[in-house]
Formats: sequence, C-alpha cells, structure tokens
Amino acid sequence: MALCLRFLGQILGDRYNSMRLLRPFILLLLVFSLLATSCLSPSQERAIFKSALLLTEVLPQIPIKPLSALGNPIRHEQTVYSGTDAALFGDLYLPEGEGPYGAILIYLGIASPADDPYAQALVRGLAQQGIVVLIHQSRRMEAGIIDPSEIEGIIEAVMHLRDRSDVDRERIGILGFSVGSGLALRAAADPRIRDDVAFVHSFGGYFDAASVLSAVTTQQVVVNGKAESWVPDPLAASLFQHALLATVEDETERIRLQAALAGEAEPPEELSQRGRTLLALYANTDPHRTREILASDPTLVGWLEDISPAPVMKDVSARLYIAHDHADAFLPYSESLHLAEAGREHTTVVFRSFVLFAHLYPTNDADQLVFLREVWNLYWHVVAVLEEVA
Repeated sequence: MALCLRFLGQILGDRYNSMRLLRPFILLLLVFSLLATSCLSPSQERAIFKSALLLTEVLPQIPIKPLSALGNPIRHEQTVYSGTDAALFGDLYLPEGEGPYGAILIYLGIASPADDPYAQALVRGLAQQGIVVLIHQSRRMEAGIIDPSEIEGIIEAVMHLRDRSDVDRERIGILGFSVGSGLALRAAADPRIRDDVAFVHSFGGYFDAASVLSAVTTQQVVVNGKAESWVPDPLAASLFQHALLATVEDETERIRLQAALAGEAEPPEELSQRGRTLLALYANTDPHRTREILASDPTLVGWLEDISPAPVMKDVSARLYIAHDHADAFLPYSESLHLAEAGREHTTVVFRSFVLFAHLYPTNDADQLVFLREVWNLYWHVVAVLEEVA
C-alpha cells in the first residue's frame, strides 16, 4: 500500500506535458485496483497491483518507472543447467529472500539477445515483485539457427527451476517470444515437465512452421482457405532465409544458394535435394502449392514439424495465453489464430490481439486514445498471467 501511495504521489507531482492524458488513465487504473481488492482473492489482488507497476516499467511511453526507483533489490546469476550442451545457459534473476516464489522461464526469439532493453525491463520488473525469472539462452538461436535440439534445453531449464528450493513448483510458467514460443510449446508437451508447467504464454508466436515458410516465400497467408496478401518485414525474411539455408549441409552450396536467392548470381547447376527444394519454394507464388513442393524433401518437412507446436498441441496441458500484434510483419497474426483454435480443444486459452506492438516491441505510432485503449487491454492480459505466479 505504501508503495502504491508513493507511486500516486509521483504521478500527481509529475510535470511532463506528455503525461497529461496518461495521468488520468494511470490514476484510474490504480484507484480501480485499490477498490477491486475488496472482492478479490489474495492472488488476484497481488496480480492487479503488480501488473500496474510492471506496465509502467516496460512501456517507454510512460516516463515514470516506480519499480526502478523504489523496487526491491534483486540478485543476478548466470547458471548452466546442461552438462552436455555448451551452447545452452541461463541468466537467473532472484528476489531477495528464501521464497518459495512463483517462477517464469523466458525464451526469446531468434537473434534476440538477453540484454535487449525491453527484455531487461520486463525481467527486472518481474523479479523486483517477487518472481524468480530465468532467461534461457542459446548461442545457436542468437546466431539465427533454429535447431529442434533447442527443445531439450528448454526442458532442462524448466527442470532446473522445478528443483530449486526457492521456487514453488506449482507456480512455474514459460513466456515465449516469437520463434521461442513455438519451441516452448513443444517443450511443454514433453511428459518430463508437462505436469510442472502451469502456463505457457506465446507472444507473437506461430502454430505451424510450414505455414510460416509459405507466408514468407509467397508473401501470402491462407485464412479460411483463401490466400491474403502478407508482406514480411525484410529482417524477418532475412532471418528465416538464414535459418533455412543453415539446413543445407555443404557450405559452398549454401553460399552459392544465398547469392542466387539474392539475385546476385545464377543458381548452381548441381544442387542437393535441399537446394532444389529451397529454390522451388522461393520461386513459388501460390501458397496452396507450398506443401506440394515440400513433399519432395521429407527431411525438410520433418525439420519444420519438429519446430512446430501443431503436432503436439494435444499433449499440452498447461493453460495457454496468446498475444499477437494484428499487423505483425514478422510472424503472421493468423498463426496465433490457428494456435488458439487448436489449444481450445485440450486446455484453457486466453487470446488477445493488439495494435500497440511492432511484433514484440511497443510503438509510438498509436494516438493517445488508441494507446490508452490498448494499455487497458494489455493490463488485463498481464493481470491474468501474473495471477498464475503472484
């Protein structure tokens, strides 16, 4: 309560013109939080307060950062939980005290460093409010290589959290971003940890890697059987192409294929089956033909299935939270629609769409009224998630 009153004092005393429209909203949010606690459970009360504070920390549009100024101290440790894979490690952020605390495993997307400012704001904001946070890292993912063996690392990371004395094993969740969310869902279906994961959150994720490949190469998505235009962000297209080329075993062929796909050279005359398949995929403009082309390369089909949640959703018992930017140019919004539909057949699903983000990052494109509406929507989404671990 004292922290909230000090927070209100900061807001009331703030003189920034940019906050004139935000002040009433934040005040309303906090006043509502205070009033709502009279009819909510203790875990809901904690989630409401923590969500309000967390949003001020992670949204750059809100200049007041009460947790940074007043938050509890945290400890940061680097940990290795895999004795066989040197590419895997984790950054652990721990609240002061013995716990047991709820815990969240965070798995970032491809080529996403753990020291990203937004990731750090989220991680520290959670840890300062009494949640153990483990950022699972992989040097392969940082290098833009999507390997199904990453799933084993996520499983080991969850087991590491589960076995810690300062973690309440009934309150463990996974927060996956972008490509990381797909691999996180694959891990959550594994029987070794399936009953230990209370929830999985997919932020800007996907359901079927073959559909993503089709969207990137044809610049179209299929919704209700109809093809619709979807233009990928150049960085997304580049990262996905890099991940596909990494599956070509011969380095010389890989380099020549990359030049051919960039229009800088003619395609090599002699190609492996993988090389021929990739050239055919990038030449194709009909998303309905993508799987027909893939059928000539069963190994590539297997790789796509191994990194997709689609084949294992029936085995995911964790509650599923999904958030996706409606105009996402990195991974199509339609992927989360398919993910939600499949998830509802076996578990509880909470799905919200936004126009506040550019894939994973908050933007300043929305006007003030749209921003307030979106933050309100995001606030209740965060409340639902934090109630799992608060």
